[in-house]
Amino acid sequence: MCNCTKKFTIVSIFVLFVGTPIYGQWNFKEIVESDKYIVALKSRDITQIKNYNGPPIITPYDIYGTGSIIKKQLDIHPVEEKYKKYVKCYILSCAHLNKNQPIIATFFDLKVGNCTVVKEDKKRDLLLLSTWCLPGIQEIQIGDVPEVGTEICSLGMGGFSGKPPSENTIRKFTGVVYPYINEYIFIDSPFINGDSGGAVIQNEKLIGVISGGSEIFKNNLHWPGRVCSNIKEFLKDAIK
Repeated sequence: MCNCTKKFTIVSIFVLFVGTPIYGQWNFKEIVESDKYIVALKSRDITQIKNYNGPPIITPYDIYGTGSIIKKQLDIHPVEEKYKKYVKCYILSCAHLNKNQPIIATFFDLKVGNCTVVKEDKKRDLLLLSTWCLPGIQEIQIGDVPEVGTEICSLGMGGFSGKPPSENTIRKFTGVVYPYINEYIFIDSPFINGDSGGAVIQNEKLIGVISGGSEIFKNNLHWPGRVCSNIKEFLKDAIK
């Protein structure tokens, strides 16, 4: 985890007011044992191509994202005897990954779980999933919404679609919190496809979920990063 302190760099101020991102200024961090609450998510979506000679041509494709384990419970698996050593876990991600298709989670220990949607908020772009994992998997606590100008860390699996979470497939870097717009916060961090649903942390607690970005630049770079906030309000009464 990163020890986040109040920090607003000259680079961040230049980017915020001039409006042009300076690539390569973000500080990447090493993945450590306590970061292993990160989960790789996979689902499906479809595209429809207009066909003048018949019905639309429907093409399915895979979509990928990131999630964070926020709670584990010692529930007993209702069906499978082989899962009796597993525990129920809850994963927080972003709602735009849910296309009403099966969502599969892959954990740090390479185990795979089929997810169930527990709660969804399209407006806030927040999604709560449940599945089964081994007890040793990490979880992260929920923190409060950060103050403007403070430093945060972001963790996402952008650029590693279809691969399990590991020290080599998670992008972890620092950024600074910009002013709020509605229920979203913005940070001077670049996100790419696959980062969606990833963790934004401060003081070793989850304080936001990666949602996307305001502008799209070359190499599908989304900047500045858009982050879902008000996690505590979303999770209220969601987990029994």
